[in-house]
Amino acid sequence: MPTKGWVFATIAAILAAAAFAAPTESVIYSFSDYSDGSGPRGALIFDTNGNIYGTTFGGGTGSCEAGCGTVFELTLSNGVWTKNTIYNFMGGNDGSFPWSGVTADASGNLYGTTNSGGTCCGGGYGTVYELTPSDSGWAETVLYRFLNGSYPYGGVVIDRKGDLYGTTYGGGSHSDGTVFRLDHTKNGWAEDVLYNFCSLSGCSDGAAPQDGLTADDHGNLYGTTYAGGAYPNGYGTVFELSRQNGAGNWKESVLYAFQSRSDGKNPESGVTFDKQGNLYGTTFEGGASENGTVFELTPSGKTWTHTAILQFSGGNDGGVPMSRVTIDGNGDLYGTTYIGGTHERGTVYKLILTNNGWREVVLYDFCSVQGCSDGFEPAGPVTLNSGVVYGTTLDGGTGACMYGCGTVFQLAR
Repeated sequence: MPTKGWVFATIAAILAAAAFAAPTESVIYSFSDYSDGSGPRGALIFDTNGNIYGTTFGGGTGSCEAGCGTVFELTLSNGVWTKNTIYNFMGGNDGSFPWSGVTADASGNLYGTTNSGGTCCGGGYGTVYELTPSDSGWAETVLYRFLNGSYPYGGVVIDRKGDLYGTTYGGGSHSDGTVFRLDHTKNGWAEDVLYNFCSLSGCSDGAAPQDGLTADDHGNLYGTTYAGGAYPNGYGTVFELSRQNGAGNWKESVLYAFQSRSDGKNPESGVTFDKQGNLYGTTFEGGASENGTVFELTPSGKTWTHTAILQFSGGNDGGVPMSRVTIDGNGDLYGTTYIGGTHERGTVYKLILTNNGWREVVLYDFCSVQGCSDGFEPAGPVTLNSGVVYGTTLDGGTGACMYGCGTVFQLAR
């Protein structure tokens, strides 16, 4: 007969295993062909009714080869998700190729960016757009067509006044990217370039931001640059733009410049705050195996301390994270890797803070072998809603595109 200690130990082991039991992946939508949309990679958002909104980088009915991208809505009814394309980018004045997802205001209007387009016949350096719902459908309005900056990869954040903030990968006074604001005035929208990045000799502020911004409670802005930070071979930075005395005055500070060592290099995604004011993010490359990292920046006075809390190996643990992390109410981190996992097609991971540091749990491995239809190569972040993890894959699924058209998935227990 087993002893009480053995019984208690067994119960504890069972409870621990249950706590970390792998969730079940379900594809809630698989894009069917190019006209339906292809290559979803931006963050998903939920409205108050539980509907999901997102974008596809390509596909749709626009005039670009294989489509110019779409904005879509997923609605749940009787356990089945139904997809509705609420806008097809046409590749002209309206923009093309939305790289990031959309942001909603309090009235339910959606805002986002397109990576290119904005002028006739496929030209242009990208746009900021608004989608407004009505009884007859959604109407798109181009709020700004870029001239001073170019090629926005990241989306926009909205402040309390309704102004929009974002970044451009290129353009600006040094052609190394910008941080911009769109002011919402009674006469329309006006662009204000808050900062011009520089990678020239003598510059160390960073260059080529590839994601959007995060704001703190004081309205200061935080983000990353893919390159720059130390001339001439900078590997990217984490930066802050802080408001100064006087209207329109902003100061840029480099919180950390990556060194291309175990700390990582070339962050493609932005940063996320926890409740204590620490910043978390990922690097696309670097680390011990050159497969990227997850990092933490901890403030202490006017300085920030960098810690690489995970260095991906590119094996079963995943590799090459392209998206920012998402934080739950317990302070645990969630994210995706573009490659790695047991099938080498990407993962969804969770980082749990323990007494011995951060522990990685791979929640799901994507698969592209014959018979798999779950999607593969997740490039965007995950969204948490009621304990369920939602995200997208660039490729895979059951669609008729060359490598599949991509999926929207959920992970639930």
